Amino acid sequence: MWKVIWKAAIVILLFLGITLPCLAQEYTVAALIEESKKWDGQAITLEGEVIGDIMFRKNMAWFNISDETGAIGVWIDTSEAKKINLTGNYRHHGDNVKISGIFHRALKEQGGEMAIAGESIEIYTSGKEIIHPIQTIRLAILGIMTILTFIIYLIKLKIFNH
Repeated sequence: MWKVIWKAAIVILLFLGITLPCLAQEYTVAALIEESKKWDGQAITLEGEVIGDIMFRKNMAWFNISDETGAIGVWIDTSEAKKINLTGNYRHHGDNVKISGIFHRALKEQGGEMAIAGESIEIYTSGKEIIHPIQTIRLAILGIMTILTFIIYLIKLKIFNH
């Protein structure tokens, strides 16, 4: 009897291990935009980098999240938005977050913008500073061009003054 139960348990676990990952829906910004009618009003989870500024309005906040396919706005409670430590810009890579909420083709609170009405934020990677090294070749070219411009200016000044 126990052999049958063990075999059944193994078959069930193998079946779940194969089928459950297939059932999980991975969302991208591009997929949400392209199939906005399909996902409108649906609970979703989206992963990406928080970019730009967080705009706080009373007890709510608005920010953008970007993945490799695009960016979309998130409208969420201030207490959740305050979990974000760093937003992305030229000098920083923003926090990577997992946003859970309801996707809206036209979020009324944001004047009809396509957005996610967020319910929770999970930070899975903290943001960091981006180092942009000075490229010495470009600096050398700049120096040479500056000197050449100054020489041309002096030659032109000498020609027009005689």
